[in-house]
This record gives sequence, C-alpha cells and structure tokens, in this order.
Amino acid sequence: MLVAACAILCVLPGGALTSFGWTDPYYTNTVLWYEFSSSTNDPTDDSSYLGTNTGHLAAGGAKPTWTASTNSLSADYYFDGGDYIWAADADSLSFGNGTNDKAFSVGVWFRSDRMTNAGLVAKNQGTTGGEYHLTMQGAGILQFYLIDPSVSAYLMAQSTIPVGRTCCWVHVVGTYNGNGGTNGLGLYLNGKSPASVGRSKHPSYVAMENGTQQVTVGVVSRDSPTGARYEKGFLDDVRIYSTNVSASTVEALFWNTATNYDFSYHDYNDRSDWSNTVFVGNFGYDFPADTSFVGTN
Repeated sequence: MLVAACAILCVLPGGALTSFGWTDPYYTNTVLWYEFSSSTNDPTDDSSYLGTNTGHLAAGGAKPTWTASTNSLSADYYFDGGDYIWAADADSLSFGNGTNDKAFSVGVWFRSDRMTNAGLVAKNQGTTGGEYHLTMQGAGILQFYLIDPSVSAYLMAQSTIPVGRTCCWVHVVGTYNGNGGTNGLGLYLNGKSPASVGRSKHPSYVAMENGTQQVTVGVVSRDSPTGARYEKGFLDDVRIYSTNVSASTVEALFWNTATNYDFSYHDYNDRSDWSNTVFVGNFGYDFPADTSFVGTN
C-alpha cells in the first residue's frame, strides 16, 4: 500500500518527492479551478488564483448530481449523459487572438461509464467559432484539440490507443506552449506522456481566436446541429492554467491528487505507451508484487 502508507512524505517513481502539503508551483497561473468540494456551491466556487471564473450548474434536467466521497475519496459531480457545468466567456479563458497563440493547459480527473465521444472540458459549443477542447473521442481515445475557426483548421494531440476505462478514475492533462506547432502540444495520462500520442496540424492553422463561447465541463459542441457530446460519469478537479505546465509538474499534480481516487497507473516497466496500464481496486492502492514500480527489480 505504497501511496496510502506515505502519510507525510514519500519518494515516488523517478525520484519525485511528494508531500500531501504540496503546493502547485503554477498556482499563480490558474485561471479556473473547480474542486467541487460542496454541494451548496451553485455557483461553483472558482478556487484558482484569478478566482473570477465562477461555474454554474445547468438548469433543470441538465444539472449534474453532486456526490460526497462515494465514488472517490473526494467529492465530485456525476454527469448522466445530458448534464453540464458552464462558466461565462472571459478573456482569461481565451488563449489566441487570430494571429498568435498563448500558452495554456487544461486538466481534469474523470471516471466514465461509457467509452463514447464525450466532452470533458471545452470552449467549443458547436456554433460559430470555438477555441479548444479536451475530450474523449470514442473507444477511450483522448484528444486535446485547438481550433482556428476562420479557416476551419485545427492543431491537436491525440492518444493513438484507447486509454479511457470504465472501471477507474483517470487523470488527463493537455498542455500547449503557444508556438503554433505540433511540437508545442503535450497530452498526459496519469502523469505521463508516452510515445502513443499522435500530433497533427491542419495546414491552414494560424492561431485560436478570442471568441465568446462559454467554457463547459461535461459536454462539447452543446449547440451543434449535429449533436452535442455529453460525458456520462464522474468529473472532478477541473483546472485551466494560463501557461504551459511542465512535465514534471503534471506528474507531481497527478501523484499529489491521486490519493483521492480509485485510479489507474502506468506500468513503469514500459513507458512507451499506455497499453500497459494496471488498474487498482477501490481506494486500496494495492500495487502488484512487481517491485519495479518502486525502482527495484
């Protein structure tokens, strides 16, 4: 029970020093952070450094259900396949001006009930424009997608093998350094970005544009005439940063929040892809007997 036993301080794979008093070094760059810690928070509190991008639960039957530590060790929201949370458009949530992009990152913990097309975090509602989304593209394929709406062009990173699972919580982060190229994109699953990430760019892509659409959690293309793509499952710990979060910090963020979840982790014997994912049971963190996970053979 490696993680559970690290009550105060612990060294994890790769020598990363982890403490439960860890402070995100990029916290001053957070522009949206939904912890979902209380069911009374509608509007949903924005715990980010900026603190101005309040979330709102969708009205009526589209309102997700808050759950108090039942399917994670942290409170979260359950989305039934037609629910969402939204934040009003703000300049702080846009990262392009049509000529140049700016660096940003998006992260979320999720546990899906189904492996179908679904929006996790998006500023793209399927009407005119759209800026970016972090989504599942069916069969557990994850995608971080940027949009240049004037020329219907894109810049994206996508897992080339299925990585989502219905059994467990997964942490995913998309990062971008703003350089307009595929080499500026990162996509991380449970703290790692292995080789099984494909990147592509439409030849006409220049930059995102500062649009007027909401940021939504739990849906992408909500107003699309061809159909919205809703998540069905649990979502938690939604973060948007106005910077390109480093690989080491993405890994530290995973390890310092993973104690809240029944999660999957990558087998450190093979970091080349996500096919070697091992899943653990409910909150026990009973790692397999293969001690290579902790750095020995």
